[in-house]
Amino acid sequence: MRALWNRYTVGASALLVAYLAFSAPSDVVVDTDGRIQGPTNHIRSWLQGRGFWQEQMRLAEEEYQELQDEPRRRAAMNQEMNRLMAEADRVIAETDRELGLSSSASSQADRARDRADAIEDAEMQRWLEQMRRERMRDLQVIAQHIQAQF
Repeated sequence: MRALWNRYTVGASALLVAYLAFSAPSDVVVDTDGRIQGPTNHIRSWLQGRGFWQEQMRLAEEEYQELQDEPRRRAAMNQEMNRLMAEADRVIAETDRELGLSSSASSQADRARDRADAIEDAEMQRWLEQMRRERMRDLQVIAQHIQAQF
């Protein structure tokens, strides 16, 4: 029984080492101080050597590029959202007129809500932009740490 347990333990250990030797994290796991996050990733770096660092560089560059392209994607999404909202507003206003529900008080309230929404949206966009820029700066520092491993 003990021999079977030992074979099982050795086999499971071999599978774990093989997994760590050939798998890669799906995200950047190096922080801005150049430290690898998590014991599993430390083992991966030891087993994979240069390949681990090359993959981390690829992931960092890919994430940086995505962040760099984000304003363009966000602008396109906002343009489409504005188009859809304008169409919805037009249909609602037309339906209100047909049903005799339109009033100046209701219109004023709608405009006030729209202004409040715009203020909240602008604040959220500023926060998202700040976070995007901070992450881009972090990725530049991380890339320097990764490059030092080559």
